[in-house]
Amino acid sequence: MVFRNTAERPVKTFCITLPETPGRHAAAEAHFKERGVDVRFIYGINAKKFGLLTHHFYEVDHPGTGYTINAKHTGLNLSHQLMWSICKEIDDDKFLILEDDAEFPVDWKPRMEQAIADAPAETDMLFVGSCNCGDKPREHIKGDVFRIGKQPISFPMACAAGCEWLPTSKVERDTPHYAAPTEIAFGPTCTHAYIVYRKALEKLLLTQRDIWAPIDLALIFRSFPHLNVYTVLPRICGQRGQEIAP
Repeated sequence: MVFRNTAERPVKTFCITLPETPGRHAAAEAHFKERGVDVRFIYGINAKKFGLLTHHFYEVDHPGTGYTINAKHTGLNLSHQLMWSICKEIDDDKFLILEDDAEFPVDWKPRMEQAIADAPAETDMLFVGSCNCGDKPREHIKGDVFRIGKQPISFPMACAAGCEWLPTSKVERDTPHYAAPTEIAFGPTCTHAYIVYRKALEKLLLTQRDIWAPIDLALIFRSFPHLNVYTVLPRICGQRGQEIAP
């Protein structure tokens, strides 16, 4: 079974997995088959296996600690960047990106199709799986589609600890979209299931050139201020074996 967008084209679905975790891969494959999710698995980046770590600090929560994210978060960040690069080379207007613990309910297909139909035309990302949205301000758009509220922030917070907004390319220097953000979305967090639209891919790739924070927080700090991001609430997809905040 495939689900379609409003133009009646199948929405291509990709799932990040690792060859080093065959149990997770097998569980995901069985679950997606049971739920009728037509998905292509893509091997992501196992940063520990590759010997990769970031030396850029994440100190938003605890300034001055010199904290750096671990190999797991480094690899997941790189894996999502890999997915965006792959999608950018495919002639389609939207893609469903999954992590291999994404869990679908029985009624996922009509809910997802309706959410796509209800999302505004300017949508760049639609989170069909999310977490930590329940206590945040929100704007109801239509149906189950919401925009999680934004909060003004200072430039130093957006640029905390080694993640300064430093234009490193002519595109960033010359394009207003890549100026330092003056406000930031509260969420959503978690990246186990989201739809990304083609028009967002270039911005995602250009705003995520620095590995410094877990991918969901890196998106909040660097990418969301430049994108139209919407969230389906209650979420459609959960995470297998995990209790995550709504």
